[in-house]
Amino acid sequence: MRATSLSLRNVRNHAAKSIGDFAPGINVIAGPNGIGKTSVLEALALTTLTKSFVTHSDALLIRHGEQKLEVEARFESDLDVPYNVEVVIECGPPLRKTIHANGERIRASSDLIGRAPVVVLTP
Repeated sequence: MRATSLSLRNVRNHAAKSIGDFAPGINVIAGPNGIGKTSVLEALALTTLTKSFVTHSDALLIRHGEQKLEVEARFESDLDVPYNVEVVIECGPPLRKTIHANGERIRASSDLIGRAPVVVLTP
């Protein structure tokens, strides 16, 4: 399974960002400090692990001054089967997180984790 595209809206410092055409092999995200490279990886983590690997608070992922974030990731299996995940987090109270995989609502994180395997290594 590999990521093929990622769209973010109101994720940390990204008002709107779309990344399409991930390479089948290794992808490099480069740029100066503070441009949002880690935020892109956090958004990908949201669609695979249902949470950030940087913070425990989903509210901190929402861009300052906004009320909701949206992330959509498209994946493709080794057999070219598409797999789509959408995550929406809305400010509250209470804070609401809604996750859909291939149009089906995911109610428990355990139902999503492992479908698109990901490993996060941090210092």
